This record gives sequence, structure tokens and C-alpha cells, in this order.
Amino acid sequence: MRQWLCFAVVVMCFAATLPAQHRVDPRYSYHRVIAVVPLVGSGTAQDPIRGKYVPTPQASGLTF
Repeated sequence: MRQWLCFAVVVMCFAATLPAQHRVDPRYSYHRVIAVVPLVGSGTAQDPIRGKYVPTPQASGLTF
């Protein structure tokens, strides 16, 4: 009995999240970019670890 109750609670929690998903505009549904690039940077605040082709905070004009 307890297993069924746990199962029912999990199913109800999962079902509650389904309406929260909104549809993507069909124009954008197949535009995905997945890239495998090496990570660069030393991990400091001035030189964070990032993908090789991501601009540095100084180059993009961001300040932290």
C-alpha cells in the first residue's frame, strides 16, 4: 500500500509540471547548435574557465 502511495505522489508531481511547458514557436523548433570545444582559462575572476570561442569578460564589455 505504501509503495502505491509513493508512486501516486511521484506521478502527480510529474503530471503537475506538464502544463508548465509552453510550446516553442515552430520557426525555432529545429535550430539547435551543439558544439564540443576545449575549455580555456585559469579559473580566476579575471580569466574564468570558458569555451575556447567564448569572448572574455574584458572583450565583451562585462565587468564583475
